[in-house]
Amino acid sequence: MSPLIGSERIYALMQCIPGLSSKQCEICVRDSLRDYQNCCNGFMGGTIRKPVCYFLWDGYAYFGAFNDTPSAPTQESQPGPILSPPTPPPLTTGAIVGIVVSTVIFVVLVILGLFIWKKKQSYKTLKPQTDDDMTSPQSLQFDFGTIEAATDGFSRNNKLGQGGFGEVYKGTLLDGTEVAVKRLLRNSGQGTQEFKNEILVYEFVPNQSLYYFLFDPTKKSQLDWKSRYNIIGGITRGLLYLHQDSRLTIIHRDIKASNILLDEHINPKIADFGMARNFRVDQTEDMTGRVVGTFSYMPPEYVTHGQYSTKSDVYSFGVLVLEIVCGKNTTRKQRYSDGHSDGK
Repeated sequence: MSPLIGSERIYALMQCIPGLSSKQCEICVRDSLRDYQNCCNGFMGGTIRKPVCYFLWDGYAYFGAFNDTPSAPTQESQPGPILSPPTPPPLTTGAIVGIVVSTVIFVVLVILGLFIWKKKQSYKTLKPQTDDDMTSPQSLQFDFGTIEAATDGFSRNNKLGQGGFGEVYKGTLLDGTEVAVKRLLRNSGQGTQEFKNEILVYEFVPNQSLYYFLFDPTKKSQLDWKSRYNIIGGITRGLLYLHQDSRLTIIHRDIKASNILLDEHINPKIADFGMARNFRVDQTEDMTGRVVGTFSYMPPEYVTHGQYSTKSDVYSFGVLVLEIVCGKNTTRKQRYSDGHSDGK
């Protein structure tokens, strides 16, 4: 670095390492210029080097880097040492480590972002519902006018039965599909926690419930041992689906004879999911302060502590199997004429 003599024109060359953002490059260059003004403003030539940028100045234009100035001086035309063409400063170990670490962090963040995005996409379909929410975007819903027309204005001629929470009507949709419509009574104790709508629409089954076939004096003779065995097997497959094969683990919480409907071939169908609850992927049990269901089918831990799990349904199923095999009613009060009775 040589002292500046007189008033001379000074040329500066500034450069940043590849891959540095424009903002970071600007900050580094400004720092270099500040260092030059503080320490070296009285010298003709010199260099300030930093890990990610460098700053050169001299009295000539660095071999044609500036179009309005002559080429670099030769030894004959200007005394003093001839500077070689400026070369970028070598990357320091710290700079290399910084670049590598930044790249790794960027890649990890991209992978993590993709993973979170995929999880959000899957949970749009598999999102666990809360204790009081069993609805989903895939739920099939009918407006009141359609159901009213299907049941002929809830005609008494279409009434199938009545339970503790409402009346059940037979209906026929415009496409000819037969349905069973359960209309919630406004003064019932079930409330919005069990029903999101005033009306629930079920598949219509002509043979009503298993309770009707088990305990009606004229109907129970139609259930031979083969039919009873097939009914037990069908309920088992239904519970296995709810507990293991469904996308969400579903706890029915009210498995009983009146909630098992029989189609025309005496095949069982688990019905009335008004008290059912969903479990999260890693959840095995839950607690509730509001115990609901039919007492004779409830496991002790549910009655005393409000604790329920898939084992609760298995306990209720065991009671139901005893009823199917022995033909004995475990409830004191039940309306066998109502395929949707709640046994209360």
